[in-house]
Amino acid sequence: MAHVKVDKLSVGEFLAGSVGKGNELIIPEYQRPYTWKSEEINKLFSDILEFIENSENPSREEYFLGSIVTCDMENGEEAVIDGQQRLTTIFLILKAAYCKLSQMAKDESENLTVISRLQNDIQKVLWYTRSSVDTEKSYFKSKLIDDEHKRDLENILIYSENYYKNETDSQSIYVNNYELIQEKLNELANEFEPKEKVKLLYSFLLVLLNNVYLVAMKTSDLALSLKIFETLNYRGVALSEIDLTKVLLYNKAIEGKVGREKDNAGNDFLKEWNSLASQASKLLADINLKKNELSVLFESYYLYLKGKVGTFDVFNFNLLQLRDRHTYKGKKQVDLFKKIYTVYSKEENVAESILKFLKDVLNIWRIIGFIYSKKRNELFNKSNLKELLKQGKYEQIRDIQREGHNELVKEFPDLLGQDSNISWIDDEILMMIDILATISLKSKSPIFLIALYYHLHKPNGEPSKIKQFREDMKKLMRYFISTILASLVNNGGTSQINSLILAFTNVIVQDPDGYPKKYYEDALDLLDAKETVNPRIDKREDLDSVKFTSSELNLFLLKILAYAKQAKSDNPSRVYNLLPCDLQVEHIFPTKNHKNFSAEIKGVSPAAVKNQVNKLGNLLPLEKLINISSTNADLEFKIGNYKKSGIKLVLEFAEKYSDEGKFFHLIDQRTTELFDELYDIYQKLEKGERVF
Repeated sequence: MAHVKVDKLSVGEFLAGSVGKGNELIIPEYQRPYTWKSEEINKLFSDILEFIENSENPSREEYFLGSIVTCDMENGEEAVIDGQQRLTTIFLILKAAYCKLSQMAKDESENLTVISRLQNDIQKVLWYTRSSVDTEKSYFKSKLIDDEHKRDLENILIYSENYYKNETDSQSIYVNNYELIQEKLNELANEFEPKEKVKLLYSFLLVLLNNVYLVAMKTSDLALSLKIFETLNYRGVALSEIDLTKVLLYNKAIEGKVGREKDNAGNDFLKEWNSLASQASKLLADINLKKNELSVLFESYYLYLKGKVGTFDVFNFNLLQLRDRHTYKGKKQVDLFKKIYTVYSKEENVAESILKFLKDVLNIWRIIGFIYSKKRNELFNKSNLKELLKQGKYEQIRDIQREGHNELVKEFPDLLGQDSNISWIDDEILMMIDILATISLKSKSPIFLIALYYHLHKPNGEPSKIKQFREDMKKLMRYFISTILASLVNNGGTSQINSLILAFTNVIVQDPDGYPKKYYEDALDLLDAKETVNPRIDKREDLDSVKFTSSELNLFLLKILAYAKQAKSDNPSRVYNLLPCDLQVEHIFPTKNHKNFSAEIKGVSPAAVKNQVNKLGNLLPLEKLINISSTNADLEFKIGNYKKSGIKLVLEFAEKYSDEGKFFHLIDQRTTELFDELYDIYQKLEKGERVF
């Protein structure tokens, strides 16, 4: 078991115990860039100076600066896991101080003893020291892969005062901070410490090295050191799995390369990675999905690896766990990780191939970004629409929304273009993606599978292949929706969705030349063999036992029913038949507050009421704008509101039941009607026929 060594050390003791023993102290690749600015540096100086001023005897007292977490690496380096901001600043101070002391030595012969002592202490921890000091080799280095100015830090630490400026970027944070530190030290060199009657600079440096203390934690276990970092920084932004995965793949990208080829490979990787991360971050923020941007894209890649080894086990993993596979307990998990690692490690140019994979996955998520974008959401919730709604100007509302949709489409010309030879997406595909996205956009999303299929089968740009891909994608989604529908009906919830996704993943990945119907049949055979989930609705009566306790289940079924009634279009650019992205489940007869319906439920037990209100026949998919104004209102008022909806399923209900006096007693009748419709839809989908 790995141990953690914890010591209370002065800055001088800490540095002497690390670099003083010949170890390089490095900022590892996965750390975030140096960010301290004038505010933090000024505070560090003022805190130490305040300590000097308020102490009876500063040389005998202690000032606590914070903690430092380091990890001894196999190559002899000591990696800074926590405390890099303070430590980088300390090294900048020490270099600037050494240069300032060199200048002062020429003019202050009476202070040569203290100057010499300070310079000797500084040079031992700043530069390589064997038989002599090598000022061109610093013990402290940054390996950050996301820091374009890290070379400036190196230049400042190793070059002479007059030369480093020729080698650095004047806009660099290191240069700016170093020059600020020089100014601070110059000020201290012109002030005297009242108690000791010596220049304040000398007192400052002596205290910094000998009386400023750190809690130094050191281990040889990287995972443990990162855990310590996360614990210490529970209010900050901890290093994520993606931060470390980035470094892992960066090292793969430059593996076996040297010199300029290595630099180019590293820079190319970072450019592609950062571009992907930026696009994904913007997209996920737009749809309010609070998850690390690239981790969402990686889910499809991890599905691919599972499919390659044919596993049916539901578990989460990442590339870091594959790398550390030998540390896990349990033979089954270790053996499975070994199989997956073998597939991953044998991939040629693995970093490049994963980036290409993620780019394809991002294209599918861009469709999600269109369907659930804030701009699209605003089309249904603009303040002026509320007034138009009150005035009954429904067609004017539709025109505003239709025009807004067409404008939004222009932002996705490659995906939603009017030329069907360029875009493989049409109304039906958008509708089915919206239906599938209802299940989840997080842990068990069917979108992960759709993105995987797109990556493996995407068309190469030829019109005939684009057309064929469009038809294949539609059929695959029809089959997939039918199995999800069956699973929801048979299980009453989404617990078996992962099994469905893995079944389709296995057959798609292991048969790259297959086609949708074969994938569907093979997936059913897999599921039958596992006997964990029933992917079929065997008879219409199976629907009668469905319990509507899951909001995902309710919305999934309502979207299927609603989209089956929405107007169909053969024009790929006509996407305004999509349901609103803020769609809500409306209980026609309310779940609570039955005062407006008391006459209808007179003599009915509370348990019977609860049973009825949760049936499918009591549910409608409704725009948020309309749903808010309908809450707990009486049926007559609700019906009036429903007639303002742009959803055909809602309008049909409002027309059919507008003259009925008591809806509560008709819930069973409507439930039966909707189940009949769902069963008809299922029968078409399982044959690969168009419904939407």
